Amino acid sequence: MKNAILILSLLFTYSLYAQQPCDYPGEDDRWDTQFKAPGVQHGSGYSLVSGIDGYLYMAGSYSNSFGGDTEYNNVVRYDGEKYEELGQGLTCLSCGTGYVYDMTQDDSGNIYVAGFFNGAKNSDGSVVSVRNIVKWNITTETWEALGLGLGVNGIRTLAWHNDTLYAGGNF
Repeated sequence: MKNAILILSLLFTYSLYAQQPCDYPGEDDRWDTQFKAPGVQHGSGYSLVSGIDGYLYMAGSYSNSFGGDTEYNNVVRYDGEKYEELGQGLTCLSCGTGYVYDMTQDDSGNIYVAGFFNGAKNSDGSVVSVRNIVKWNITTETWEALGLGLGVNGIRTLAWHNDTLYAGGNF
């Protein structure tokens, strides 16, 4: 399972570049644009986290078509066979579904999501008002606010170290 998640992580990352034409001068028979994560149709992926719960968490910008016909907003998890949306995704009043730039996990496996957005929808339809940062609780499978949030123009990077969450961006 871990090997499959690692391979999918690499394919997902490479798929971001493979969607663009190769600018290599001349012909290169070694270049192949077919590599990408299974079922990823469009959109930009920016972050991957291999969760301690066995899921691969993937995030990006706007709506990504993960798993074929199903549209999920910004953040999904993958179990090696199918994609699942976290709640009902993220929201952004000024930009649709917003952007996710980075994710990290704490020692309990909870996933922290950062980017440019102002809300997260739980599966029951309730909206958690947030500003650019939110926590996905893997036990309750719900979004949780982290205070009032951070940043005006978004958070670009996250790190979890010694029980502390660090964030970088435009504050």
